[in-house]
Amino acid sequence: MLIEHVDQLEDKLMEIEMLLQDALQDATLKFRDKIKDFNSEINKKTQDFIANVQEQCAIFHESIKTQAIQEQIQFTALFEAEDVDAPDQEDEEFNMKLDLFGDKDVLVGSLDTYKEFMESRIGQCEKNIRSSITKEW
Repeated sequence: MLIEHVDQLEDKLMEIEMLLQDALQDATLKFRDKIKDFNSEINKKTQDFIANVQEQCAIFHESIKTQAIQEQIQFTALFEAEDVDAPDQEDEEFNMKLDLFGDKDVLVGSLDTYKEFMESRIGQCEKNIRSSITKEW
């Protein structure tokens, strides 16, 4: 009789162990599904954020480019005016403006290079974010 009770107890313990293993597997699968959903949402929000940043960067670039070209035109017109005295060679502000605004192609090239640099930095930030998401989960 004692042996029967031990056998029954062993059977019940094995049944409980199997139920616990099933519950653990089920919970693990649900957890993984939630993590996948979470990562998917994070990736979508990251994509939307980066797209917004890139859009704002393009708007900023066009605005600054337009303003810089207007400044370049004004500077050139002022510099080329016959009644304006040439500034002193030691005038750092004038020399800086001359370097920047003296040639429209150089100005536009500098601004375009800066835009490419910023786009590259934004791309690197996106890569770092996505890498961190993948690495962490």
